[in-house]
Amino acid sequence: YWGSILSAQRITRPLAPVFVIMAGISALWWNSVHIGEMTNAWGHALFMIAVGSWLDERASVLQRVTWSVIAMLSHSGIVLTYALSMAVLVTVFIMTTRRFPWRMVTINGALGIAVVVFFYSGYAALLNQAPAPAGCPPTYPISMRFAILPASYPLFGLAFLSITLLRSQHHPMFNWYAVGFGMALLSIAVLLVRDQTVRWGIAVAPFIALAISHHWSWVRRYGVAARLMYASAILYVVWNFYTGTWQRIISYLH
Repeated sequence: YWGSILSAQRITRPLAPVFVIMAGISALWWNSVHIGEMTNAWGHALFMIAVGSWLDERASVLQRVTWSVIAMLSHSGIVLTYALSMAVLVTVFIMTTRRFPWRMVTINGALGIAVVVFFYSGYAALLNQAPAPAGCPPTYPISMRFAILPASYPLFGLAFLSITLLRSQHHPMFNWYAVGFGMALLSIAVLLVRDQTVRWGIAVAPFIALAISHHWSWVRRYGVAARLMYASAILYVVWNFYTGTWQRIISYLH
């Protein structure tokens, strides 16, 4: 879906094939698949289409509503992810247009309430389950939570997307990059109150793929040497972040 949006914009046509490749090898998504978190994995896939529909000017209100409802019904965690992402999108909209998106907020607010009242309320009894034993799962001090950030995928996304934002202030995909940046930032901020970031690595990954494809279309103007340097850097990042996950996936497939 995102690839079709990129292809529809002539100015961003070189981005589409690179984006599809980078998004397709997202080890974070495959990791959820291989350990059996199918509702989480496919829920995030639907979630990305739902978010994309609100950023896609060609999408109708019916399409946006349909994808949003499907995504929110897929997994309870997706409801939280979707709500936070919409908050980021509304913030970006206000900052770029100086107007408050009443229609977007009203529609999503009504959909969220309806999904919780008519669907997730059926699982309210689970809230009364006996609490877990003390220390299970273990809790960590804030200093230890943030100590893992140098190896954190959202941090990588934050750095990469910030560079992209600075270079694409008048680019048609600027709002997409801004939403991805906000999601990565909010994911890291969750460490203030939780022991782990929410599973936004999956949600941030496509935005990073967008940033990588945008950089590639820029670097390719500077000849073969620049392309080789950039490709080498990306391969190193892919190797560094994905090797462990791919090893587990391959072991699982065997």
